[in-house]
Amino acid sequence: MKKFLGLLSAVAISTTLLPAQYNSENLVLNKEEAVERFSFDKLRIYPITANRVFIEAHKSTGNFKPLKAGLEDGSIKIIERGAAAIEPEVNAETLGMLPPTNLDASDEVAVEETPAEHRDYDGHVIRYEQIQVNNVATRNISEESLPQQRINNDHLNIQQIQMNGDGGGASDEVNKLFIQNTGNDSIFIMAGEVVKGGKQDRVIAMDMVIPPHSEPIDLSVFCVEHGRWTYDGSDASDGFTGHANVANTSVRKAAVVSKNQSEVWSKVEEVTTANDAQTSTGTLNALEKDADYQKELKEYEAKFGTVPTSMPSVIGLVAVTGNRVIGCDMFATPDLFRNAYPDLLKSYASEAITSGAKVTISQDAVDKYIANILDESKQKERVEENGQMFRRGTRTLHINAF
Repeated sequence: MKKFLGLLSAVAISTTLLPAQYNSENLVLNKEEAVERFSFDKLRIYPITANRVFIEAHKSTGNFKPLKAGLEDGSIKIIERGAAAIEPEVNAETLGMLPPTNLDASDEVAVEETPAEHRDYDGHVIRYEQIQVNNVATRNISEESLPQQRINNDHLNIQQIQMNGDGGGASDEVNKLFIQNTGNDSIFIMAGEVVKGGKQDRVIAMDMVIPPHSEPIDLSVFCVEHGRWTYDGSDASDGFTGHANVANTSVRKAAVVSKNQSEVWSKVEEVTTANDAQTSTGTLNALEKDADYQKELKEYEAKFGTVPTSMPSVIGLVAVTGNRVIGCDMFATPDLFRNAYPDLLKSYASEAITSGAKVTISQDAVDKYIANILDESKQKERVEENGQMFRRGTRTLHINAF
């Protein structure tokens, strides 16, 4: 009988651990910590902690190397042109037969999952789903007409601009790059990360996991520098070697939720104008050189930098400013959260600096916000209406909502 009960208990525990379990039974919003330790000026951060059941259920998820680390050590290559051996997905002949389109990016994306084995950041052999994003609707324009297209944003109703390539090779596109992992570690990429270089700085539009020693993979992006379409003249001019953290929350939301290039540009202009950081190319990365902005940002970093270590089981946060919730990010493991947090903090602090106010939102409003996200019966629908849910196999690695 004892043996039977033990077996039954083991089966029950195993069954409990299987679901993703982003729910109110397993995740707790730490209100006292937020009010007492993580409130400063125009920002308040509520840490979200996970219980043992959630932690155990995701223990085998593995760790991932951040995109920033991959760019710094050279194991990640991001370029605008595909490798010579890669056939362009939309060639000139096909392009000529496609009519102009005003499809949203959500209508242009096809997702292909290819199971395979690879090693995670710690060297464990695990499975992955390779996410391939294929833009299938494109409008052909000449390079000479691009400046006018940039200036007249009201008439830019397309999400992807195909540039005529030199020499007939794979061509440059505003909303697509190619990424390749030449290293031994799996790379986790988070929507909202900004990469610098190429002909324009870009913000990444969706979460991805890039396996080791991968072939070049399509990377869905939006431009955050609409006044430039030239290389900088360096040896790696066509590549993206710089990482600029995670975009301001408003810009990130435009890329993740609205999926609209014109709106991304509009939000970039709002942020840079509000912080007096305009440049001739209109790049979001001008904020990095604005002394007043950087001084304020460092104050927020000093105040909120200990959130990941405040409790060992922190897997996410809710951020608020004024009388509104800025957003929420939750991850499958504390390690994933710790890796992402420094850049996420910059994103939320940027929103507070740019358009925030003294925190006045009621606790009831915050409780209602997180309760809606953690309601599993409607979670997927609610998150996808106003954010992203990134799944890898049977596990949800990241939930982001605004």
